[in-house]
Amino acid sequence: MTPEEMFDEAFDSAFKDRRNLISFLEGIDPSHVHWRPPDGEWSLHENLEHILLTDNYYARFIEKRLAEAAESGSWDTAPENPETMSREALRRREQGRVPAPDFLIPKGEGDFREMIAKLLPNREAVHQMMLPYRGTDMSRYTHEHFRYGDLNIYDRIVYSGTHDFLHQDQMTRVLQAPGYPGSG
Repeated sequence: MTPEEMFDEAFDSAFKDRRNLISFLEGIDPSHVHWRPPDGEWSLHENLEHILLTDNYYARFIEKRLAEAAESGSWDTAPENPETMSREALRRREQGRVPAPDFLIPKGEGDFREMIAKLLPNREAVHQMMLPYRGTDMSRYTHEHFRYGDLNIYDRIVYSGTHDFLHQDQMTRVLQAPGYPGSG
């Protein structure tokens, strides 16, 4: 696959997951989004806030990594035998529940509908920021993730969508939790 094809495939996947998340969220009545299940899952609002916090972190991280590579001219940071987790394994949630770093923990801020409206522009902004690198082979430009192994830039783009998918799954569990005020 060419770098352009890998870039487009990764963003197609990330945009698909983002659009699915938006459709899911637009169907939720915002009157109960702060309710937390007794099992410790985040509320719907907390999940959405965390996704937006992660978007901001991810955009800064990718921008910094791409600038470093462009400045150094080195687009190969992969170890000899990179430890990776397949995209399918990430999606199947084989990694289990992962605690968020403190700076990505939601604080209960923001209007639910306004937060939904930021989701697509956030993803589009990252896409636009990365377009100048579309023809650059980033398949061996990696960073080691403490939980997921060595993700190259394309895998990291795909994972931004997988992150949406996993939180949508978590929010579905909240909606189905016993005692959710919007049920029955």
